[in-house]
Amino acid sequence: EGVTEGITESLERREKQADTALCVTVPYELPRVLSRKRYVYTMHEAGGLPKNWDSFVENWAEAVIVPCEELAEIWRPLLKKPVYVVPIGVSDWWTFRESTEHKEFRMLMFGRLSGRKSPIETIVDVILPVLGDRNDWHLTLKTQFGQIGSSSAYISDPRITVISDLYSEGQMLDLCHKADLGLCLSAFEGWGMVPRQMMATGMDVLLTNHSGHAIDCDPAYNYPVDAQKKAHHDAMDGYWYEMNQEMAREALRAAYDDFKARNGCQSEKGRSSSAWIKERRKWSSVAETLSSILCL
Repeated sequence: EGVTEGITESLERREKQADTALCVTVPYELPRVLSRKRYVYTMHEAGGLPKNWDSFVENWAEAVIVPCEELAEIWRPLLKKPVYVVPIGVSDWWTFRESTEHKEFRMLMFGRLSGRKSPIETIVDVILPVLGDRNDWHLTLKTQFGQIGSSSAYISDPRITVISDLYSEGQMLDLCHKADLGLCLSAFEGWGMVPRQMMATGMDVLLTNHSGHAIDCDPAYNYPVDAQKKAHHDAMDGYWYEMNQEMAREALRAAYDDFKARNGCQSEKGRSSSAWIKERRKWSSVAETLSSILCL
């Protein structure tokens, strides 16, 4: 019903349309956008396409823009319209800060930590087998709405803190500056933005090597973890990935040992990755690429 109303409104108000619109949204919102030309910059978080998305792009857009190559490979067989890949940028306020000597190994996960983000698997299958008998580490889970995995899980381990409050940019930046290792072992990613933000602040990052993460995986700058396609995910009409747990544990051991060797001071990997990711993912470069696609 909402889409039908949007189509009617678009037809009635055509004289008020813009010339070109870049729609950062889901494709079924395209009919609501009053513009002579529409380009949709979108993503989805599974190895499959939600129902009718291709039809909305064919009928209402000049092209679709996605943030990673894996999503482009899903779109291309279904469209006659062009498909472009433009990875999303990192805001300038994710600044680097040198880490100073400290003894506690501090890990961080942030985002809406649903089952797709694998928070429970990260704790049970990766962290506890490697560090479970030690007391010199802490994990912060910064989530929203109390969500940890598929529900609002209660975690009693005193070495793990769950934060569910809404944080300002400054609070998020402070959280990152206090962390030594970011954990991004998602089952699928569209934008792949969180590890880029983490790397920009100078922390080491352990991330799964697929979908929106794949383009930024490089052992010189982070700790990539291989993954394999999982069984069909009915809710998303596609598949998710399953991380290589042994590889994830080995990467965590390496990050922890390196932390101990440098007494908690700034890692060279983190310092290098901050400069590397900011150069690769500057918003000015993203804007130039998008402008060329839109012929501005």
